[in-house]
Amino acid sequence: MKSNKRKVRIRLESRQEDEVTVHEYEGEWIPKFRSAYVLYEEREEGQDPVRTTVRIGKGELVISRRGHIRSEQRFVEGLRQPGEYSTPDIQFHLETVTEQLTLLQGDSGQQGAPELPADVAWSYTLWMNGQHIGRFQLRLQIQEVDAQ
Repeated sequence: MKSNKRKVRIRLESRQEDEVTVHEYEGEWIPKFRSAYVLYEEREEGQDPVRTTVRIGKGELVISRRGHIRSEQRFVEGLRQPGEYSTPDIQFHLETVTEQLTLLQGDSGQQGAPELPADVAWSYTLWMNGQHIGRFQLRLQIQEVDAQ
């Protein structure tokens, strides 16, 4: 059976107030049923890599990170969602309220997984252990790497 797995380039832009950070990764795109999964590793000097999985579904985005950082965040437009963030030293309970979640490019219609190239934008308010942290705007752009 042929694998649908594709090599992709990922650009993640995060904005909080006037601060913008951009990270770029290479990873894999795996469409399954009505969702697509994006897998990549975050690397920081002196740390083991953190394996990140992003599930893009109809009206929902889930980000799971596993490594020296473990976290889970779920984004559903208009809803408050529980999450978690931990390192070997600390643990926080997270809550996100997603104001907007839009698949700007890559929509497959009513049925099937999102398609490449994909472009997802979302904004949310974050609470950590019940304390308001701030409002964030993110954009995730995913493009297939041309096969050599």
